[in-house]
Amino acid sequence: MNIDKLLRKADRIIKRTDDIEFKNDDDICKYILLNKVDVNNSEIYYFKDDEIYKVDLQNNRAYGIIDGLYSYDEDVFSLLENKQYAIGYMDTEVHYSIWNYINDLYPEDINCKKGMQEYLKYCKKNNINKELIGSKVNLIISNDIMKYYQKNKERDDR
Repeated sequence: MNIDKLLRKADRIIKRTDDIEFKNDDDICKYILLNKVDVNNSEIYYFKDDEIYKVDLQNNRAYGIIDGLYSYDEDVFSLLENKQYAIGYMDTEVHYSIWNYINDLYPEDINCKKGMQEYLKYCKKNNINKELIGSKVNLIISNDIMKYYQKNKERDDR
């Protein structure tokens, strides 16, 4: 299943979920972590205001994530570290949030450093950089996290 089909399926699921107010075209998917083994186990998230919603493709439903139980370290980096997942799609606002997250927490408070390196590798490969993110979200990113990117296979696991 390609990304466009996956997005359409996720959009249909989230728009017909009764207790979620996703009804207009401004409500878009924020990111997809593709499961390389089973696409129906992919991680698909929507953000609305301060709420986070996950789409469950296997059960054709969406549900809210309890505030405080979500972190980029556990919900993105740990899955990328697993190597069973890859970034299929990520909205610029999510990149902005992740860059600030890394700026604020690296190195002491990020546990999944190999997964963070996989994220940085994706950014490098797709020309996601400080200037691009800043121009798209119309905000300034204080530090360039690409300085933490380690090209070689023996990455720092501090």
